[in-house]
Amino acid sequence: LPAATAAQASQLPRLYTAASLCSYIGRPADALAYALSASALQTDPNYQPFDSAWVRFREAVAQLDAGRPDRYLEICTELAAQPGLAHVIGLCGLVAFLPSVGRADEAMSIAEDAMAAANAHANPYWVAFAHVGYGRALAQADPVRAMDKFREGLAYAREHPIPYWEAVFAREAGGLEAVHGDPEQALDLLSTSLDSFHKAGNKATLAWTLASLAVLFE
Repeated sequence: LPAATAAQASQLPRLYTAASLCSYIGRPADALAYALSASALQTDPNYQPFDSAWVRFREAVAQLDAGRPDRYLEICTELAAQPGLAHVIGLCGLVAFLPSVGRADEAMSIAEDAMAAANAHANPYWVAFAHVGYGRALAQADPVRAMDKFREGLAYAREHPIPYWEAVFAREAGGLEAVHGDPEQALDLLSTSLDSFHKAGNKATLAWTLASLAVLFE
């Protein structure tokens, strides 16, 4: 980034957006600074703007990893109200996180819309994201259907493949198995998730899987 900034590389907004992925390796403050820098450069005529929806979503994730879920939800709500990819990202971001703050009913009310929008956009990353949200929205009210959705998503993530979502689906399915199903199967699924995130150096999401493992042991 310092060299690209000094050279005024035309793709600098994209580079700052990519750098904000450092949120996953335990650097949410840096990630937020990078995302905000990308956003500030979007209107600078010296640079090629990157997709604004991606820029805003990286900011949202950094806010969440920094312990500000309200800000994450605000940004996703703003994105969901826009057309195109922003609409897909916003809906997926909302449906996947609302259950975590006790708003599963709200998540369920938009789960079908999120799936439809993601399928219409036809990007496997967002299709997988929509599956995660759908399963989470169902988890308390209908754990059997939720498990079906998680296993369907796991197969989808392996088919394409998307290692990040494979690890997430393994965690989600394992967490549900821990509470409602087979403890041995839950342990296998959580082990798969832990191994994947550990290999990737993904500290933020690894912590979530460790929490699910603690629930299983309890």
